Amino acid sequence: MYDRKTWVVLILCGGLLAANVYYSSKNAEAERARQAALPKPAPTATVDPSAAPPSLSVEPPLPPTEEATVVLQNSEVIFTLTNIGGGIKHAELKNQHQVGSKTELVQINHFGGGPIGGLAGPDETLENLPYAYKAEESVDGKKAVYIAKLPSGLIAKKTFSLVESDKPGTPYLLDFDLQLENTAANAVNLNQWSIFLGEASPLYQSETPDQTGFFWHENGDMHFNAGTRFKGGWFSSDKSVIKNESASPVEFAGVTNQFFATVIRQKEPTVSNVWGKYSDEKLAENAKTVTSVRAGMPLPATSLAPSERKTVSYLVFVGPKHNSMLRQMDGHSQWGKGWGDVMQYGSWLQWVARPLNFLLNTYHGLLDGVAKKWSWGLAIILLTITVRIFIWPLHAKSTHTMKRMAKLQPKMAELKEKYPDDPNKLNTEMMGLYRKYGINPLGGCLPMFLQIPIFFGFYKMLQY
Repeated sequence: MYDRKTWVVLILCGGLLAANVYYSSKNAEAERARQAALPKPAPTATVDPSAAPPSLSVEPPLPPTEEATVVLQNSEVIFTLTNIGGGIKHAELKNQHQVGSKTELVQINHFGGGPIGGLAGPDETLENLPYAYKAEESVDGKKAVYIAKLPSGLIAKKTFSLVESDKPGTPYLLDFDLQLENTAANAVNLNQWSIFLGEASPLYQSETPDQTGFFWHENGDMHFNAGTRFKGGWFSSDKSVIKNESASPVEFAGVTNQFFATVIRQKEPTVSNVWGKYSDEKLAENAKTVTSVRAGMPLPATSLAPSERKTVSYLVFVGPKHNSMLRQMDGHSQWGKGWGDVMQYGSWLQWVARPLNFLLNTYHGLLDGVAKKWSWGLAIILLTITVRIFIWPLHAKSTHTMKRMAKLQPKMAELKEKYPDDPNKLNTEMMGLYRKYGINPLGGCLPMFLQIPIFFGFYKMLQY
């Protein structure tokens, strides 16, 4: 099917890909600082939620310097919640390790500056007020309830609960209910506050920078702003904040890096101008800075009258960008649609990237038990060979046509000498020559052109 040179190049490229997968993890270990040890959960009490009083009450919150954390966890994720800001301080994925480490877990929202689910004010700055932890309404390891009175007179009560289901993606989900009550004398516009969507930054120094950013999903379409957009360019200046102008309800929004994402989904979508900000952070003490992106989604544009109460419900996802899992989550009606778009394959390349991703993970699953250390590298080699076999008819057609055209070069040279000053006659004679020998002039370049989307989709798939 291929000559010796083609096979040598193919095997060499596959070997280099496998070596890159292995050695990149070795070289990146020095680039990541050791993260803080996981705090122990605070003891909580379990009570019947129906016993809660009908109106919100606020206990004196702890001073900001006295942070207290609780942990909600399952088989895949350790969610650490904090009373400062009343939200998810960070999430650690039990089966995902930092690059170059066998013990250090991937931690999401590491540079957040505030908790996921926290409230940001009109200037997109996190308030990070101290919240009181409602132990009597919480369930140890499963549910956490926080409450605080905001300077505006609003009482905010937040409830975070693990999702109980056997559906794909469940371990990475939390139900988040925000209950608000206006104790002020005047009406309060809720839209001046935003829910903090969390922070995303590269996991290692060489991670593709334009894969880190914030996104939102509306009208079935995914919109993404990379962190590189904040830095400006030849025709634009640096931006401290980027806001979208949405005219349609936003189904969900979040932040992402190359491999992991945080998504907050409105259970009742509303029009929301999602915003994003950035900061420069260091993954290690002497490393170069990387761009960290954080984002927020405004509360519904509604006014809360004095003594009026309103509950806004969200679904929070903190986990890996695993194509198969996210696509299966689309099938669960309660969780909404569009989860698969978090992969960011694009509307055109997804038709190539998704099947290739399926094949890659299938090969990895088969090889993981045989050669765990090299399973991803070998899977890439097998996928490369599969792609080459798939496009071989196109490649063979193109090569065959070009070889036949090469044989006609002497005759074509004679025609050029015969009609040097008559291009119309020359073209007519050349087309007649092609017809005589059964050659399609596009037969050489068209098959090559058809292969381009396959290679672009292959590259896009390997990025995630």
